[in-house]
Amino acid sequence: MRAGDTLYLPRGWLHQAMTSDAASLHLTVGINVATWRDAVRAAVDEAAGEDVAFRRGVREDGAAPDGLFEALAARLSPEAVARRQRRSFVEGRRPIRADAFDQLRALDELDLETELERRDTVIADLEVDDGEARLSFEGRTLHLPARIAAELEYLLRVDEPFTAADLPGRLDDEGRLVLLRRLVREGLVRIRAD
Repeated sequence: MRAGDTLYLPRGWLHQAMTSDAASLHLTVGINVATWRDAVRAAVDEAAGEDVAFRRGVREDGAAPDGLFEALAARLSPEAVARRQRRSFVEGRRPIRADAFDQLRALDELDLETELERRDTVIADLEVDDGEARLSFEGRTLHLPARIAAELEYLLRVDEPFTAADLPGRLDDEGRLVLLRRLVREGLVRIRAD
């Protein structure tokens, strides 16, 4: 190979880069692909957590209980598989925060007019039910009151700088600052540098 060449190796092919006389740079890019094996395993794990039939021992004759495979098939619908893949992707991402300590120090100056922004490296999901809002990103899930769903939805879709005063919803000024301080600490939003 010569400088600038690209070599594609199919999944599973081991390789080792070597150079002859001169130093060189070798860059490997790997792409993690979700397989059907992964999808079936995740569906079985999910089913086993919710349905005792999946945790019972296999009968001596090997016959499955009635409805067992149908229950698994329902968990392999395209929507269910896509939902689990998305959750795995969101939960598996790691933070990119070179300015973490600067952000913590800047919290002392946070007020209603301080400009903030959502970190563009964060990919997050929000699930809201009757009593709870679950905000998942970078390997963690924050459990927050469902009553602040409007504020959280705003923060997930905002593309421009904003202030605490811009937040929609029913929080008072102090509540908005408490929420934003928490989300700066967690890394979802950041205080803009002057």
